[in-house]
Amino acid sequence: MSSYEHTTDFVMELDQRRMAAMLTNDVDQLGPLIDRDLVYIHSSGVKDSRDDYLGLISQGHLVYHSCDPTYDRIVSLGPTAFLVTGQMHMDINWYGRAVPLDNLFIAAWKRGDDDAWRMISWQSTPLPKSDSAAH
Repeated sequence: MSSYEHTTDFVMELDQRRMAAMLTNDVDQLGPLIDRDLVYIHSSGVKDSRDDYLGLISQGHLVYHSCDPTYDRIVSLGPTAFLVTGQMHMDINWYGRAVPLDNLFIAAWKRGDDDAWRMISWQSTPLPKSDSAAH
């Protein structure tokens, strides 16, 4: 892997660590995988900072039960950043309500000065309900 390539295996390893922490509500493991400048845009359109997002998880307002990603594209942005697009099926509880999600997503990751990779942005949107969705 050259410094400008981010393979699917590399991306999946980072994402597997992130999702394992999400599925166990382990903010101590999740925190180091997300950047202090995180912008997390939920499929509802709600935007959270890193502290807001970790707070939702630690307080039990957001509970992940399953995460099943499919990665469509990985776009390198040089040696210190990349974008990932794909589809994610998740089963969550949002403030005590069971919510199944089938979303498209885009995530941005960056390598910090300490060489650790962290997600700096996440945005998801529900899949269209039919082929007749407006573009």
